Amino acid sequence: MTTFEPRAYRGAEDLSLLVDFARRQMASRAPALTYVHPGDVTWQLYLATAESEHIRLWFDTEGLAAYAIFEAPLHSHFDVRVDSGANQTLTVEILDWIEASRRGSYRPGESIPIAYISLGTDTVATECLESDTSRAAILEQLGWTPTDHHAVRYRRSLAEPIDVPIPDGYRARHVTDADIVARCIVSPGTSGGRRSSRRVACAACEQRRSTARTSISSSRLPTARL
Repeated sequence: MTTFEPRAYRGAEDLSLLVDFARRQMASRAPALTYVHPGDVTWQLYLATAESEHIRLWFDTEGLAAYAIFEAPLHSHFDVRVDSGANQTLTVEILDWIEASRRGSYRPGESIPIAYISLGTDTVATECLESDTSRAAILEQLGWTPTDHHAVRYRRSLAEPIDVPIPDGYRARHVTDADIVARCIVSPGTSGGRRSSRRVACAACEQRRSTARTSISSSRLPTARL
C-alpha cells in the first residue's frame, strides 16, 4: 500500500516543484485538459513566499504526488499526480484536509466575496473538469454536489492571423518579461483589491463548452453546523 507524506508549503523553495508538477500533469493528460498550467501556478503563488498551512503537498517515493490550496473563506483547488496509483485514497485525504481547513477558518457572519455568495456561506467549494469523471465520482460519493457556479475556458486557432479590429489609440504586441510587474499592479485593482486567479478570455475566442469546470460545494458542512 502506497504511503503518502503530507507537509505544508515552504514558500519560494517549493514553487519550482509545483511548476514542474503542473508541467508533467499537462503532458500526461494531453491532448485532454488539465487543471492548471505552469504559468497558472506562478501567477497564483507569486505572493506565497513564506510557509503556509493553506497550501499542502503530499509526497510518495516518486516525489510530489499531489497538492491542494485552500483559499479562504471557502474556495479550494487540488490536483493528484496522474500516475500516483492511489488517486481515490489520496483524493479523499485531500478533501478531508480541505473541509477541515474550511471548518477551522469559518466565522459566523464572515464576509464572503461576491463571486462566491451563490455557493452559500456555510459551504466549501472546489473544481472538477467535466472530463474528470473519476474525481466527479469521488466527490459525489462524499456528499459534494454540483452547483451552477462555474468557469468556461476559451480557445482559438493560431494557424491564421487574428483579424480583430484594434480601437484607435491602442496597439497589440507580444507579452514580454517587462510586462510582469505592470500586470501584477493592474490585477488587484480589477478584482476589488484581492489577487484573483480567475482567467480572462478574449471575446473573440470561440467557446469550448466541453472545458467548463463545475464548482462543487460540499453538503457535508451544513450538517456539521459550522
